[in-house]
Amino acid sequence: ADSRKPDDRYDMSGNDALGDVKLATYEDNPWETFK
Repeated sequence: ADSRKPDDRYDMSGNDALGDVKLATYEDNPWETFK
């Protein structure tokens, strides 16, 4: 959703709003969210 995400694998929908939510969750706790 934006350039701060680690890579495009984390933006599953291509939707900016949802991507931003995933980005915030990733920043808070990347390994618990995406392990």
